[in-house]
Amino acid sequence: MRTVGFYTAGIGFFVLLYCCVFFTGRIRERVVLLDALIAGAMPAVDAVMQGPPSSTHGEATAIVLARAIYDRMHAPLDPDDLDMYERLESMSPLNVSAATALKHGGFGLKGHSRYGPCTTMSRTLILALRRLKMQARALYLEPDERGLGGGHQLVEFLDEGMWKVIAPSDNAFVWRTRQGRVATAAEIAASEEIFSQVYESFPHYTYLFHRPTRLSLPDAPAWVQSLLALVLPNNGYGPEAPIFFHSPRGLMLRLCLVLASLCAGVAIWLRPRRYQGE
Repeated sequence: MRTVGFYTAGIGFFVLLYCCVFFTGRIRERVVLLDALIAGAMPAVDAVMQGPPSSTHGEATAIVLARAIYDRMHAPLDPDDLDMYERLESMSPLNVSAATALKHGGFGLKGHSRYGPCTTMSRTLILALRRLKMQARALYLEPDERGLGGGHQLVEFLDEGMWKVIAPSDNAFVWRTRQGRVATAAEIAASEEIFSQVYESFPHYTYLFHRPTRLSLPDAPAWVQSLLALVLPNNGYGPEAPIFFHSPRGLMLRLCLVLASLCAGVAIWLRPRRYQGE
């Protein structure tokens, strides 16, 4: 049994090592696609900064990238157009990844229950902003008082010391204060005048800012945070938007690295006696 365990752990190590190489390549694909998106969008930043209304560089960057993402992901994806991994990834609870969406120009699988564009567009914007070293996180809205909408995902980005809100899947819509800057979630929730701006562009908007959430992790038990720390990178942006939600490929790579290390340890522990003296 000891020998069987040794060879099983050894085979598992090499299989997981191959998976690490595979997911490293998939992550590289995402980085290349994000960099191409950024390179194509950034020339428009100066025009947005000049307005009207005028915007800070951070606001203009978020708006330009969100518009580029909205224009790029214009249609649902046909599962037959995806390779096997992309199809499995898109059907998982984490939905379509940024890489798949950018590569194929779509936001959700036809016929799949998790079909809406807001998750895919928001995660793509978050990852693009992080590529530019801008802090960004997800913001979730509840349905309206009639229960319509089913929830909605937006993006908050840190600019001028404030977490400002943008809606990528609503054609890069932003709410603005009387001073003209992009509003925060607290300002939108506190002011009917600010929130109602959305009805000018989307008269039937079916979401509310009464109780926005951000998938916070600080309230999780210490052991849960310690476990997640094994697979989540320290991105310096706080735990409000867990990176594994926006980067399933990064999560899979870290899981494979952890499991490969465990297999290697088990193989060393169970190695046959004839190897123990070497």
